[in-house]
Amino acid sequence: MKKDLYKNIRLFLLAIMAVSLFFSCSSVPSGIAEEITYHGEQLHRYLTIIKDVTTNPERSKDTLTYYCNQKGQLIIERVGTDSLQDYTYSYAGDTIHIHKTHIKDQLDELLDGYYIVKNGLIVEANNTPGYYTYTYDNKRKLICRDTPNVICGRTTYNFQWKGEKMFPYRPFNITYRETGQKAAYHNFYFLWMFGSGIRIPIPFITLGYMGVIPKGDISSYSFSSKDKDFDFKSQLTTEYDKEGRPTRIEEVVTTLNKNNKQESSKYVTEYIW
Repeated sequence: MKKDLYKNIRLFLLAIMAVSLFFSCSSVPSGIAEEITYHGEQLHRYLTIIKDVTTNPERSKDTLTYYCNQKGQLIIERVGTDSLQDYTYSYAGDTIHIHKTHIKDQLDELLDGYYIVKNGLIVEANNTPGYYTYTYDNKRKLICRDTPNVICGRTTYNFQWKGEKMFPYRPFNITYRETGQKAAYHNFYFLWMFGSGIRIPIPFITLGYMGVIPKGDISSYSFSSKDKDFDFKSQLTTEYDKEGRPTRIEEVVTTLNKNNKQESSKYVTEYIW
């Protein structure tokens, strides 16, 4: 059971690395509008994520673009520029509902997923295939992610804060650079990956729905276990804009192959604000 758990963790992290990494000050790919109209409401582009730019020449097809309304609420997550589907969000009381909009026939499908918000913070995420609950301290810092799981049993992840920096649960390890720059005052990468369990869209994090965003420039993080087959180390190099938001991240992931030799893979992702 433990070996399968480690294997699942490693596969889980390696899979999302190609989706996660950070942006540069490059221009928005053609076909992505700065403003759109949805159900008569004017929306503006908030963020575009270009995934794995080093291996994907058709950049506009491998993007996530998020649109917000005038209230600052996230409304649309659009995949690529020629997608026939959008994921949309509606707000009702303390619940954010997730929909899938089929652009071709304009059908709106209400999905099972939702987020529960209390005092402006997401405290519950039911986003298939995972169900998480989140706990914050009185300073609005995330301190616990609870994961009820019918297969492996309940799993609780506690987070430690040292000043403005956040540290993960074992067996993960994280290292920060002491650069002295104001970079990473928007260090949502950590909060998205480890804190939310990649269940919360990044705009919800940068808009404050997961509380305080950790500061600090991450240089590396790693996973160590008794079974070295599942160990990995990730080296990060991040660029920031004038406001301290990540704009580009280069991530080099090192693992061991079947011959016990190191193998490295490189991923680059851009975030265009």
